[in-house]
Amino acid sequence: MKKNLLLLLLMLLPLVASADYTVEIDGIYYILKPATEEAVVTSHPNSYKGEVVIPETVIFRGTEHSVTSIGYDAFFGCSDLTSVTIPNSVTSIGNEAFYGCSGLTSVTIPNSVTSIGSFAFYRCSGLTSVTIPNSVKSIGSYAFQGCSGLTSITIPNSVTSIGISAFNGCIGLTSFSIPNSVTTIGSWAFYNCWGLTSVTIPNSVTSIGERAFADCRGLTSVTIGSGVRTVNMEAFAYCQELADVYCHAENVPSTSSDAFRDSYIENTTLHVPEASISAYQAAEPWKNFKRIVALDGSIPPTPEPQKCATPTISYVDGEIVFGCATEGVEYVSEIKASDANKYYDQKIVLTNKYIVSVYATKAGYEDSEVVTAEISIEGGSGLKGDVNGDGEVGIGDIITITNIMAE
Repeated sequence: MKKNLLLLLLMLLPLVASADYTVEIDGIYYILKPATEEAVVTSHPNSYKGEVVIPETVIFRGTEHSVTSIGYDAFFGCSDLTSVTIPNSVTSIGNEAFYGCSGLTSVTIPNSVTSIGSFAFYRCSGLTSVTIPNSVKSIGSYAFQGCSGLTSITIPNSVTSIGISAFNGCIGLTSFSIPNSVTTIGSWAFYNCWGLTSVTIPNSVTSIGERAFADCRGLTSVTIGSGVRTVNMEAFAYCQELADVYCHAENVPSTSSDAFRDSYIENTTLHVPEASISAYQAAEPWKNFKRIVALDGSIPPTPEPQKCATPTISYVDGEIVFGCATEGVEYVSEIKASDANKYYDQKIVLTNKYIVSVYATKAGYEDSEVVTAEISIEGGSGLKGDVNGDGEVGIGDIITITNIMAE
């Protein structure tokens, strides 16, 4: 029996030796990974406070471990943390790593970091500036949402996408630059960034996410690069100070009809490639801008609208017939009897002459000239005014005439 237990222990020993475990070294807690000799910064049971300097390596029981990551929620809710030094050995900042560190005023992210996780600096309201190094390739969703004290940020050329709500609620952000490496701007990425006055979206970007710049209430100018193919729902909604939009895309982007909702674009000038002006004038919601001009500021002459051809009037087999060389027109006509006057005599002699006037109208066309003609209606008995052919002029003739005009 003892031999069996010893054998089992010997079998489990390599597993125990390679299992991850948590240790505290100089006030910082780590998850040590014996298999790779790595260390991941993890949360402090009593919360981190003041200034924290993370070393590149730690030694535990004679073995050196490289600190390669700041783990999930490592500094979560550490409101008394004022500064942190991240070493060049760290390659990733995990999800929620500094979530709610409202006392953190500055952070330096080293060139070794390649990814910043979702909610990494969420609600770090004390942060005023962040420099993201060229090594970073992705910025996670909500990475800096609610960093209300952040006034500027540098995004490097290595970043290819800006995640959902990455800078949502950064109301103090006044400037930033999106590099040409970025191809997508996620939904709500810069939502509620009230301090922004201008935005330039580079040619590399192909898609602008839902509400990406919505409620940027200080935004007066937007430049959209030539590569943009899609502008999603309410991307620039509620930007009520918007004065100029410069869109370099020669092909009108596929754009949600509410992309500029409540941004008063009826008072805004749209600048587009000259050859594309007519396409933008015909597309929703772009056609709703106050003015659409060329990017160089020139305003191409507006072509004269087509005019409906002058219609013709004829009387055939008891019917008044209108014709027009312009297809699809509607006719607006008026018919008057030549003796349509007030009379005070006992008897009234009716004539058979009527004045017909008509013009043609069509959407997108100017109305035609008004044409007028005198129509003589001959009655069956030859009696002047006897249009129903009963041998006398009376109420029956008036009814017949009225029916003709009603047709």
